[in-house]
Amino acid sequence: MDIFYNVETQDDLSENFSVTVTVLITSCKFVSLVLGRKTIINILGLLKKKPFVPENNEEVEIYAKYDNLIEKIAMFYTIQNAFCVLSLIVATLMTDFKLKKLAFRAWLPFDFTSSWFTFSMTFIYQFVGSMVISAGISIFDTLFAGLLLQICCQFEILVNRLHNIGGDEILSLKHCVRHHNAIYRFAEMVNNLFSKMMCVQFMVSAAAICFNVYRVTESNAGSQLIGSVLFIFSFLVNQKPVDFLFLQSLDIPNMIYHSDWTNLSNDAKKMLVVIMARSLTPVEITSAYILPMNLESFKGVSIYVKIHYSSEWKIRLMRILNKLSNSQCETDLSLKY
Repeated sequence: MDIFYNVETQDDLSENFSVTVTVLITSCKFVSLVLGRKTIINILGLLKKKPFVPENNEEVEIYAKYDNLIEKIAMFYTIQNAFCVLSLIVATLMTDFKLKKLAFRAWLPFDFTSSWFTFSMTFIYQFVGSMVISAGISIFDTLFAGLLLQICCQFEILVNRLHNIGGDEILSLKHCVRHHNAIYRFAEMVNNLFSKMMCVQFMVSAAAICFNVYRVTESNAGSQLIGSVLFIFSFLVNQKPVDFLFLQSLDIPNMIYHSDWTNLSNDAKKMLVVIMARSLTPVEITSAYILPMNLESFKGVSIYVKIHYSSEWKIRLMRILNKLSNSQCETDLSLKY
């Protein structure tokens, strides 16, 4: 509500828009997790069944390597989000608390400056809400990145099995073909689970990056600078697993070529050709089943980043923000009279 009633300058608009976008995206992520609870349980259950479970010591080591990587990413990302919230709160306590200024702009149906008790309760309310939002972002994003890395893990396990074909080669390769198809079905389930939410995050965050770049270039407040930089970082952090998965799925034919395929029978070679043909279509995580979620797609957002370097784009952004602020002031005056 604050974005409609209390915005007067471009700084107010950019600051408010950033907070509004974060709350909106987090709310959508919570809803997505609740609605997809059964699907998430089924997906995690598949990783404990054949052909996904490791079958020898080498595969166990591969599995453990990716588990440790997922754990480190989850810890780093959670600590980063918590640090962002705590830095904003601490900065507010040190500078604005005595002035009865909240950490985040907000419209409230009461005067929170009427007493210190009311202000303190409102401040605590914002702090708790910020921690809940931080936890929601961490849970959703780390789950998304973790499942993508699990798919990468399965591709590496598949390559290990292709390089260690022994005994009945036909039976072993049939197992590899089924494993390869199962990986693609698993990736499709993950894509169906996250596709709609990733579409919302992409569209909303594209506009939010514009406002955050403006805040980074114009704001003198250290807390706002930290918040904006971390927001931009969190927007891109999930793209690395997506690109890694895309490249790894395309690299399967190359891995097969470097295996000992020349000593296999003709029937076994035909099975390898089936796997190579299937790998010509890479694993892609798409936004709303249309836009691939990789760094190539996000290059379209790079025009917003150029605002930092182009005075022309910077002036245009200032004009847009001024027009929005002026139109809001005119609306407020018309309502008063």
